[in-house]
Amino acid sequence: MRICRENTSLAELLPILRQSTRAGHEALEAEVELQTCLQTPERWLGLLETFFRFFDPLESLIFAAPGLEEILPDAARRRKCDLLKDDIERLGGDTAKLVACRHLPPVGTAAERLGVLYVMEGSTLGGQIIARMAADYGFTREHGCAYFAAYGAEAGAMWKRFCARLEEYGAARPEDHQAVVEAAVATFTLFGQWIRCSKQGISHP
Repeated sequence: MRICRENTSLAELLPILRQSTRAGHEALEAEVELQTCLQTPERWLGLLETFFRFFDPLESLIFAAPGLEEILPDAARRRKCDLLKDDIERLGGDTAKLVACRHLPPVGTAAERLGVLYVMEGSTLGGQIIARMAADYGFTREHGCAYFAAYGAEAGAMWKRFCARLEEYGAARPEDHQAVVEAAVATFTLFGQWIRCSKQGISHP
C-alpha cells in the first residue's frame, strides 16, 4: 500500500489518511467475505474470534498507555472488545481459549495510537451496515452482533467527534502526520494478513 507523502506537514490530516488507506480498506473488505461468514453460526463465530484475537490485545495496549484521554476525552467509551467477548460467548465460544495475535501495528506513541484508532473507530460506520445485514441471519445486538452495532444511533456522532480531535491533534503536531498515517496503513495491512492466514488455518507470517 502506498502512503501519501505529499505535503504531509502542510495538508490536513484526515484527507491524507483517507487517501493513504483507501486501497487497504478495500482489500480488507474483500478479504473478510462477510456474506460467506453470515451463512452459519459457526462461520460467524469464527469471524468474531478472528477479530477478537487481533483487536483485543491491540485495544489493551492502546488504552493502557497514559495520556490518551488528554487527546480523546471520551476514550473510555471507545473500548469495544468487551462487546466482542460477549458476542463470542453468546454463540458458545470461549475467549479464554483464543490465542492472541502477536503481529500488531505500532502503538508506542500518541501518533501511532491515533493512527490505529482511526481504523478502529472508522470501522464502526461500516459496522452499522454489517449489523443490519447480520440481523437478516438472526445475529442481533442481543445475539452475536453487539460489537458491530457498538455505538448504535450514536455511531455518526462518535465518528465526527473522533475526527475533530484527530484534526486538532494534526493541526498542533504536523510533524506527527506521517507516523499517524503509517500506523493506520499498518493496521489495515496486518489485519488483512491476519484474516487471510486465519482463513487458511496457518500461522501468521
